[in-house]
Amino acid sequence: MGKHEDELNRVAGAGMWDVAQLTGLSTALGTFRNAITKLAESDSWKGAAADGAGNTLLQLSSKMGNIQDSLGAVKTTIDRANASLANATGATAELPSADIDPFWENAAKAGSVVVHPVLG
Repeated sequence: MGKHEDELNRVAGAGMWDVAQLTGLSTALGTFRNAITKLAESDSWKGAAADGAGNTLLQLSSKMGNIQDSLGAVKTTIDRANASLANATGATAELPSADIDPFWENAAKAGSVVVHPVLG
């Protein structure tokens, strides 16, 4: 095989990408985000200190939402990369052989015109 085929085989042999903790992290962030949002919007707190703390918690909740969105984008990118890898892996079976028939290799090395018995 040629160097490009070898590289395809190396990439295919590496396996699919997987970040096992990604879903768990996103779920945990969502749970925590919901909890602090409820806490920030709670009627149990009163006064200026409660308003300040509530605003800070809402800002934190918003940042956690941004992180969750980023985790979703990472998952989408990994899924697309895995699909591309699967397509490339499947396509390697369709590649022609990189080996040259010794008859044609010798003819090319010699730089001669060869009449092939089958091809004429």
